Amino acid sequence: MFARLEGLDKIKEKDVKEVATLLSELISAFDRSAIAHEVGKIKTNGDLYIAACGVAKQRLDSTKRVMAFSVDMFAITQRFNNEHKTQLRISMGIDDGPVTAAVLGTDKFSYDVWGETVSIADFLQLNAVPGTILVTQEVYERLEGLYNFDPGPDIELPEINQTLATWLLTNPTSSLFDSYSRDHKASIPQDTANNSGVAIEN
Repeated sequence: MFARLEGLDKIKEKDVKEVATLLSELISAFDRSAIAHEVGKIKTNGDLYIAACGVAKQRLDSTKRVMAFSVDMFAITQRFNNEHKTQLRISMGIDDGPVTAAVLGTDKFSYDVWGETVSIADFLQLNAVPGTILVTQEVYERLEGLYNFDPGPDIELPEINQTLATWLLTNPTSSLFDSYSRDHKASIPQDTANNSGVAIEN
């Protein structure tokens, strides 16, 4: 799963220290939700949050967990907006498939994932409008009946010379949460965040 925060340019008009505190608060809330859903945060990069499920430990319900976490991110962002009078929005892309994962480097090493599934999720996010989640046919088939998807646009993937059918989840709300996420709502903590993470699932 790739998630991008829109509207950070407005926050950046504030004092630098205040911006760092606000972003740390929001990312920390995302991290707590990821832990609750047993989704692994990969990294954050500027306005991008990347996460995955089923990489370190294979899970049969990884698709469901990633989507529940993704929907929770929308609720967390809305609560953050209400509390701080901001107007942040999220656009997301989710694919389902195999990935390669490794710890890279020896100095300031980082954990990363790559592969076609990662590239597709990233491309989906780039084509998703703020306030929506764009998913592949594979994700749709796993979650059909649990979420109210609409047909999305067909997207050309020049890197692999393929046209991708997509499905769209618009304005995700807490009414779509499964029982697990309802029982594990992530509050916005006041402590500082570990600045890493966006998700792709296996």
